[in-house]
Amino acid sequence: MNLTQDTSCKDLHINSSAIGTKGILSIGSNVMNVNGKIRAYTGITTAITDGTTPFYVGTSTGSTQTSMITTSTGSLSFLGGTRTIINSGEFGSGGAQGNVVCALDLGAIGTLNSGTKGATYSINSGTISTNSSQATAAGGSFTIATGAKLISSRSGNGVCAGVVTSANTNIAGTVSIEAGGILELTGTAPAIGCTTFTYNGTVL
Repeated sequence: MNLTQDTSCKDLHINSSAIGTKGILSIGSNVMNVNGKIRAYTGITTAITDGTTPFYVGTSTGSTQTSMITTSTGSLSFLGGTRTIINSGEFGSGGAQGNVVCALDLGAIGTLNSGTKGATYSINSGTISTNSSQATAAGGSFTIATGAKLISSRSGNGVCAGVVTSANTNIAGTVSIEAGGILELTGTAPAIGCTTFTYNGTVL
């Protein structure tokens, strides 16, 4: 599916079957606003309505393909209030999914219980809690903006083990904590894998 303008949805379900049959969302220079959750699945795409809400038959998967979601200057953006944005086992950091932006409401907390990876990753407002999962950028910038917060309990410094990192050959580029931005690390031995670390905010 190719976006020709900015678009909003509640939940975004995208097929992550074998290459050649996977779901492709091309955002381009537009913005795909997600106000609910994102979920990857395999199997036949079948929409069913239970009387109030459509949902999708298929098996949820944490194995995501590279470029299931693509952007140029646009973004995959998560907006709105407190909620779980990714349930455990319903997405993964196996492939970069374009530019990712988290711009939640003031005071809202978005929980990511499975990993996610963008070409770039920006937490612009609200709080993102990854628990022991990972939010990362594949070679691009990772930014915690003024007034935003990232909370992580992830621990370890091996390949793919860091709070913000990727494989050793594709670590994040510049990780920036802007003035007024907060990175809260609750793991026993947290690590960040990047080429440049710019720290003007607060690390707890």
